[in-house]
Amino acid sequence: MGVEAGALAVAIIGAAIAVVAAFFSYQQAAASKDSAGSAGESATAASDQAVSAKEQAEIASKQYDLAEKIRKEQNDPYVIVDIRESPFARNFLYLVIENIGTTIARNVHIEFDPPLESSREEALGDAIHGRIRDARIFTNGIPMLPPHRRMEFLLDFGPDRFEQGLDIFYRVRVTADGPEGPAETMQYEIDLGTLYGPRFHRPKTLHEAVESLQSIQKSLLKIETALKNSRES
Repeated sequence: MGVEAGALAVAIIGAAIAVVAAFFSYQQAAASKDSAGSAGESATAASDQAVSAKEQAEIASKQYDLAEKIRKEQNDPYVIVDIRESPFARNFLYLVIENIGTTIARNVHIEFDPPLESSREEALGDAIHGRIRDARIFTNGIPMLPPHRRMEFLLDFGPDRFEQGLDIFYRVRVTADGPEGPAETMQYEIDLGTLYGPRFHRPKTLHEAVESLQSIQKSLLKIETALKNSRES
């Protein structure tokens, strides 16, 4: 009996030690799990912060690019090219080149598609008048065009142009250098048909006003002459 009681006591003590060891092992496992969870949450938070920082960096980059674009556009020259009816004489067409920007335009090159033509070339002959497409402003470009500088050239007489069937629609491409290098390439479309299409109102030109005044002057001179002759008779 003594031996059996001793063995039983040893077994009980061993079982108790095993239970205690299992308990401590469970607590350690739970602590490890909590630590792993906390580490995971920390990693997730760090990842979220990294994503937020990246998004903020992208927004800041876009804002900088936009501000830089606006600044460059404000500093770039803008050369416009157009064909307009003369404000002084009806049906006469002028080629207008103007820098509407705030800085000097350099190395200005203008390309017309199709090449620019004028009925005046046919009337005067190429040998005398020359083709407008061969003018230096088109072959060599314009070395410098200051801000708000406007250049005007008599191009054509509208009715003659339409009678000869010359092109009435052009695409224009303008390149130039600004203070920071090449400026934005400008492209325009010119439709001369709009100058002679249906209109509700067409203001009188200065030339027509002068003609009207001359006509009135002639009429007054005739009246004055008639009154003078009637008095003498």
